[in-house]
Amino acid sequence: MSAMRVLLAAATLLLSACGAPTDSGRAPAAESSAPDAVSPEAASPETIAAAEEEATAPTAGPASQADGAQILRPANFYRLDWEDNASLCAAALASLNQPFAPSPSADADGAGDYASIQARDALGSADNLRWTLDAGDSEAAPSAIIDYFNDGVSHHVVRLFGKLSGSSIIGLGVKDAAGVSMLSFGHAGLASPAMPKVDDLHTKLTYSVSDVIALAGGYYTLVAPLQDIDASGRVFLISWRAKDGTAALRGAGDYYPAVSCVLSPAAPAESR
Repeated sequence: MSAMRVLLAAATLLLSACGAPTDSGRAPAAESSAPDAVSPEAASPETIAAAEEEATAPTAGPASQADGAQILRPANFYRLDWEDNASLCAAALASLNQPFAPSPSADADGAGDYASIQARDALGSADNLRWTLDAGDSEAAPSAIIDYFNDGVSHHVVRLFGKLSGSSIIGLGVKDAAGVSMLSFGHAGLASPAMPKVDDLHTKLTYSVSDVIALAGGYYTLVAPLQDIDASGRVFLISWRAKDGTAALRGAGDYYPAVSCVLSPAAPAESR
């Protein structure tokens, strides 16, 4: 077994990983049918005019981008419920409120189970990190080398798909010479005491899906609790802060998470 596989095996054991379902997560292809052709000789001027009007009229159905990708989340889907940093949260809201349609390669970024689908639908944006896969290792996790903690130091971040007490989740880890350090978001609310109380927040942030977004010149983490844990559709933007008493060239354990923004769907679920 390669060293990379050993590292990933250790990381996924921490998540109690036991494999991922094989659902593709792709939206079904839309079936289309063309109206029966009308012979120009048989058509009246009124029929031709009506056909031309129908051909130029906007069609009903899901919105889509110019390249044909179906828009999964419409414009202005989210509202801002709470902010710790006004400019950062304004940037996050603007990014997530753009109509979102995944790139054709989006399915390659994840395991394709319901956690991947929720992460795509709830957290996807044009500013999200583009994860890469090691072509030489089919078991490698999506990864990126970025200044994840916004401290001027590049870190090797991996996106891990696993299970926690039977629930599929998506977590993050930081890989270094010693292995993969799992990142925990459960206590992020403790670092934001001014945030309105969210019941059982630790559980909701733990049983969750996550992704990384680039905003305002830095990297931040988007976390959405699993829908069966929190049906509100909330999304938390989390930043990392250095622990007191730590010095430069810190490791992953030298930072703690803090909630910077809380967003939720602008419309109630029954109307979406």
